[in-house]
Amino acid sequence: MIIKKEILFIWKGNLFKYNLNDGNSTIQKITKTEFDSYFKETSLPKEMNQISKEDKYASSLNSLEEFCNKSYIQTANEHFSSFFIYLYDNIFAAYLNVNIIFDNAEIDYICVDKKFLRKSISFQLISLFETICKQENFSKIDKILLEVGALNEPAINLYHKLGYKKISERKNYYKSKEDAFIMEKIL
Repeated sequence: MIIKKEILFIWKGNLFKYNLNDGNSTIQKITKTEFDSYFKETSLPKEMNQISKEDKYASSLNSLEEFCNKSYIQTANEHFSSFFIYLYDNIFAAYLNVNIIFDNAEIDYICVDKKFLRKSISFQLISLFETICKQENFSKIDKILLEVGALNEPAINLYHKLGYKKISERKNYYKSKEDAFIMEKIL
């Protein structure tokens, strides 16, 4: 049995779908009705909030629910924020939130539901995001920045594998007083 894997994303106010099962994996523009059909039972901010509750770095936010709601509204109304949503057999498995600032991008947050860890979902989300960043018809991005917990070895290893380099450190960045590494990748 083939498990259906898709990434939905919002880019500059437009909605897209990327089918990971398709051999040629093309990006398709979709309607809001089609996009919303994936979230019949709930809403996107609620799905984000549910997954984020289990993540120790998300829990460092002052109001997780408020973050999810504001991020979704900003993405829908403004063009500097984008979401990539990973659906694993039609189940909301992960999301990536990014901000675009001129020709730079910042990975604001990536979260994977615990049930879907170790399935290369983060790698696939970031890889698609990087592909989009390199395409002129989407938005040419020259550099991607991110922050990662200094003790989050799986994430740091993933970022190194994807070609990100540590450029700085923020002391006591998280509520837990854990430091954060600032990493970048030049595209």
